[in-house]
Amino acid sequence: MGTYLDAAVEAAAFIDSRRCNDGALWHSSEADDAKPNTTLYNGAGGIILFLLELAAATGEQRYFDEAIAAGHDVAARAPIARRSINMNIGYSADLIVYDALAVATGDDTFRRLARATIQTMADSAVPLEGGVGWIEAMPFSHITGVTGQRETVDLSVGSAGVVMTLASMHDRYDGALELAEAAAGRLLHLGEPVSGSAGDGIRWEMMVDMPFPFPAPGMAHGSAGVGLMFAELYRATRNQTYLDAAIGGANYAWSHRRSTGSGCLIPHLLGIEPPRFYLSNCHGPAGTSRLFTVLAEITSHAEWEQRSAALLAGYQDLGVPEQRSEGLWQNHGQCCGDAGIGDFALWRYERTGDPTDVDLADRAAAVILAAADLDDGKRSWVMAEHRDRPDFLQRQTGYFQGAAGIGSFLVHLHTAHGGPGQRIWLPDYPGER
Repeated sequence: MGTYLDAAVEAAAFIDSRRCNDGALWHSSEADDAKPNTTLYNGAGGIILFLLELAAATGEQRYFDEAIAAGHDVAARAPIARRSINMNIGYSADLIVYDALAVATGDDTFRRLARATIQTMADSAVPLEGGVGWIEAMPFSHITGVTGQRETVDLSVGSAGVVMTLASMHDRYDGALELAEAAAGRLLHLGEPVSGSAGDGIRWEMMVDMPFPFPAPGMAHGSAGVGLMFAELYRATRNQTYLDAAIGGANYAWSHRRSTGSGCLIPHLLGIEPPRFYLSNCHGPAGTSRLFTVLAEITSHAEWEQRSAALLAGYQDLGVPEQRSEGLWQNHGQCCGDAGIGDFALWRYERTGDPTDVDLADRAAAVILAAADLDDGKRSWVMAEHRDRPDFLQRQTGYFQGAAGIGSFLVHLHTAHGGPGQRIWLPDYPGER
């Protein structure tokens, strides 16, 4: 096995060391009070995806068996664990995991779980102007202190992520596309055309009746993420209205770019001077430029690929990933750090064949491996999940934050260099699966 796959196996060994005594899951971190959870974001769901990929890359049955056992455990716990619909910690996340297990195993048990999850998502939707949506507890209330019921619409924790998940597997499950289009109708209604000083294009707020200012134009919580969802829905339906909405979201994000010299970046939040730039998946070029790349594929217009290239040139101007900054704080994971940059580069490489893309992934991996702790064959990373909480450090096991997501990227890189394996693409990495 090569270096990258060796490191991924060592990451799996760390995760295994955090296995719970009760059931087939894992503690979310090395902390004594860390609890297991079933989510895709930082719980068992994401670890399952990593283990499935590791099984394909190594040929070791034990990883496959562990993933299946955990999948059944997630299914047993999910009915009492879920509090949301979203694609990180909610029913959409369960759907992603069940579908991956169904594809990997051929077991109709997981297909039935996926179909039942779609039905639960449909049953929990409520009619709203333009279509349907979901009214749920305020996200991130543990950070903001703001509580109450809200309609959240973004890609990360809102209805756009639900639509993205359903659209990505519409050809496998009856009713998925119908529910996706009903929710997309609501999002079309909520899109706000703007021009001038507010930007140019279509703007979506993170949620309806935002309780505090949060003008995020990028992928996770802003118009770029909603636009990416509409682009994927267009590919499933060829409905021009969806493509127009995707272009509107892309134009809005692009209208707020700031020059870095030879390239540009889009701020995390608008109206803050000097602007703050996040540099990975959630709010950085690794997220936002996916929309431009997808629009280039759909329309064959060179302008979109030029925009994507400009954001990558912003990386070059800042010396990413070797040069660290507030946009690349002490985080090496899929959401906020180097693994997110590396996986984006590999996604582009599959499309471009450009060696500079895989070079960026190799460089991200070098930073990741240099930052790792290796203890008795167990590889892990101490990271700060939140940029504004740099002293809150954790050694996590999960996918978007932790060893599973980093290990998954290393498996993908091993495969890109000619090793065996099969990548599980998440819905917000659109394309053939």
